[in-house]
Amino acid sequence: LLKPVLAKHIYPGLYADDTCGLCKKARATASHLLWDCELNPREASEETTLPPQFEDAARSSELEVQRRAVRLITTALDRQRARDDGGGEGARGGPVGSPSRPRIEKGRARGRGLVGGE
Repeated sequence: LLKPVLAKHIYPGLYADDTCGLCKKARATASHLLWDCELNPREASEETTLPPQFEDAARSSELEVQRRAVRLITTALDRQRARDDGGGEGARGGPVGSPSRPRIEKGRARGRGLVGGE
């Protein structure tokens, strides 16, 4: 996942720091973005390391379950990406539609291979 913790090293002009774009308090790690952010109170109050839907998707062989997990992850990442404020600049100061969310084509990020791990 391209999250601010990693993106600040890849796109330093767009991501000056790795702070969560929602709560502005914690580092925007994958765990924080998908689970721990205080602006997602239902999940944050449960005692688990991953949301149940992600645990289920990781074990499922059903394509639709996997697609749902991808949509949930994409939604969490969309909350962190640059937003248009009417002036053509994103929330992090970069141009709207810039590398804060690279375009994915046939299993590859444009211009870069997919990164493994989180």
